[in-house]
Amino acid sequence: MVLEFNLLHWSSFWVRNRTRLVPIPERDGPRMLRISKLTDYAIVLMSRMAAHEGETLTATSLADATRIGRATVTKLLKMLAAHGLLQSVQGRRGGYSLARSPSEIAMTDIIEAVEGPIAMTECTLHGSDCGIEDMCNTRDHWQHINRAVHTALAGVKLDALTEAEPPPAVVNWRPRADGAPR
Repeated sequence: MVLEFNLLHWSSFWVRNRTRLVPIPERDGPRMLRISKLTDYAIVLMSRMAAHEGETLTATSLADATRIGRATVTKLLKMLAAHGLLQSVQGRRGGYSLARSPSEIAMTDIIEAVEGPIAMTECTLHGSDCGIEDMCNTRDHWQHINRAVHTALAGVKLDALTEAEPPPAVVNWRPRADGAPR
């Protein structure tokens, strides 16, 4: 298997698609590690729910307020309710409300409700299907990185998204024991 990667030409990066290699479609701008659009929409919906804590909101009112399609909103509300983040209220004044306080709902809860477990690489999942896992010298490092990302996302609670100003970024940087930069 040949993986081609050229920093100047992102379209030359190839990925395995079942048994053959296929090019990743070229997009505008640099490649980045990112959540899906569906997860982004789920976070937007949950932050709207947090801003109206204690209220029951309908899929239609959320779609109108966020400009996300009603079908997508409905799908996400069902997913979020299935994972215990929202509760469904039946009846004439029905809709959805937060199942817990916004201060108790972390970004990891929302992301995992839509995406599944957070995993930076295949080997960070239990029961991975990586062909080189048994001889990989970076596996433990990826486990550490995955835990750091998970911890950072778990530290961001839903109530923080309703604040006017985002909190300052916190970087936990420690110099190496020998004083050299990391």
